[in-house]
Amino acid sequence: MMDTPLEEDLLLAAVGPEIRSDLNPSVVYRIGRRVGEGGMSVAYLALRIAPEGQCPVVLKIMRMQCVSQYGETAMLVAKKEAVALGRLNERVPATPFVVRLVDVGNAPARDGDVRAMLPWIALEYIHGGVEGTTLTERVAYSVQATGSAFDPARAAHAITCLAKGLTAVHEVGVIHRDLKPDNVLCCGFGDEEIFKVADFGVARPTGITGTFGGMPIGTPGFAAPELIVSDSSLITSRSDLFSLAAVIFFLLTGEEYFPARTITDALLGYQAGTRRSLLDTA
Repeated sequence: MMDTPLEEDLLLAAVGPEIRSDLNPSVVYRIGRRVGEGGMSVAYLALRIAPEGQCPVVLKIMRMQCVSQYGETAMLVAKKEAVALGRLNERVPATPFVVRLVDVGNAPARDGDVRAMLPWIALEYIHGGVEGTTLTERVAYSVQATGSAFDPARAAHAITCLAKGLTAVHEVGVIHRDLKPDNVLCCGFGDEEIFKVADFGVARPTGITGTFGGMPIGTPGFAAPELIVSDSSLITSRSDLFSLAAVIFFLLTGEEYFPARTITDALLGYQAGTRRSLLDTA
């Protein structure tokens, strides 16, 4: 787990091999291999070392160039994700259907003469095993192994998990805004399988002001039309339900309801006079 050479990862080289918790200085996160990345941040598998013991977590660190280039907007992204997940942590009882926030802070980083404080969050580590960790991977595994996506019973269970997760998200005043198969994490198998809503990087918690400058939000084909055109007056919890419906179509068929790669593709698909049926799929 701890075998990533610093010279192969510029962000890791800038931050260093360990990050100390701002909230609890006795807690250290030892950074390991890269497990994912997005436009603004990189995710690493890390070992949380605390007086009470050690456990794996996912450490999501904002890229240095994003902090330098976008400034307050970058900080807003980090703040929104931390606030959204923090509210869910405070919910009683806690929901098992949303990835849990473990810690949050800012790490000093240096790249040559450039210094910056990089926002980071530590998240519950989800290990999906041979079938994959994301819903995308699990549906692909099912198609390969059985020739079809989820069977009715498994699909019903997945839908129940995601609906309960979204309900918890909305009850604490948060709109996810980017629900898609890649942002659903899966663990366990058979009767023990659980599906969790993840990645709140573009979520909108009530009471947190600031925008993304009118830029489209979400993923074409899964994001609701109001997210694609960034009409904030129309974005509500129902926007997440649009995305959930598209995810349901995917887990039942292995195909995207709106096969869109660009904003233009998505808008044309949304405006079409007809809709695909489950019976139209292979």
